[in-house]
Amino acid sequence: MGSFERKKEKWETHMETLFVNDIVAAKLLSSSPKTLRNWRHLGRGPAYSKRGRMVRYRVQDLLDFMASGRIDPEGRIKDYIEKAEVMIKKGAMI
Repeated sequence: MGSFERKKEKWETHMETLFVNDIVAAKLLSSSPKTLRNWRHLGRGPAYSKRGRMVRYRVQDLLDFMASGRIDPEGRIKDYIEKAEVMIKKGAMI
C-alpha cells in the first residue's frame, strides 16, 4: 500500500468519527446555523447528535446528506432513452 492509500484510509477512518458544531456544519453545507436549527425543529436535514443543549454533526453524515440530493443529468437522460426504447418496442410510440 502506497503513501497516498495510507493517508486516504486514515482520513476516511477519521471522517467517520469527526464531529463539528453547527457553525462548521453550516459552512460545509453552504448554509447557515439558523437553517440547521430550523431543519432540526422540522425533523429534516442531516443527522445530528445532541447532549444537553450541545448539537454536533458527524462530518460523514453531512457528506451523506449532500450526496442524497445528488442529481445526475446524464443518468436521467439515459433512463428517459431506455424508457422510450421500451415503449417503441411495445408499439406505444411512433
